[in-house]
Formats: sequence, structure tokens, C-alpha cells
Amino acid sequence: MSPRYAELDALGTRLLVAAGTGDVELVERLVDDWSAVVEALPAVPDADAGPALARAAGVQAQLGVLLGDLRDRIGDELARSATGRRTAAGYGAGVASAGIAGGRAEHRA
Repeated sequence: MSPRYAELDALGTRLLVAAGTGDVELVERLVDDWSAVVEALPAVPDADAGPALARAAGVQAQLGVLLGDLRDRIGDELARSATGRRTAAGYGAGVASAGIAGGRAEHRA
């Protein structure tokens, strides 16, 4: 197998691991590297490129699933974070409005 197809194989493995662990920044860098390697491949594949290209297609399919899951997890985290901010803001607004209305809080032990 030529070095460029071996590089594609190695990048595919690294991409799957990075996506599986949720390392978004590494995935972004590796996708850029993957694109550069693919762009440098010849228009007509080498005679022995078939297995490497089949693995690359498999990597792309798996990556689509993993990135979809990662996107969903990030969306869920953002939604929980937004809910937390709204809740905190609501409590803060209640305290502020009580102060504005002249209300007093007492603590009795």
C-alpha cells in the first residue's frame, strides 16, 4: 500500500477515536488533515488502493454516526446550561424585585 493510503488509514483510526471520546478540537484538526490527504490522492486510485478506500468509506460512515451522537450530547449540555442560567436569573429577579418592593428577609434560628 502506498504511503498516502496508509496515511489515510491512520487518520481514519485517529478520527474515530477522537470522535468517540468527544474531543471536538482534535476532530476538527484531523478532519482538516483528512481533507488535505484526500485532496492529494490521485484521480485514479493505485491498483492496491481498494482495501484502504473501502476502510476510508467505513470510517466516514462510522464518523457520521459518532459525530451525530456528539452533536446531540453537546446540544443536550447546552440546553441544560441554558435552563440553569434561566433558573438562576429567575431567582435573581425574585430577590431583586423583593428588594425593590421594600420587602425584608428575616432569618430566625
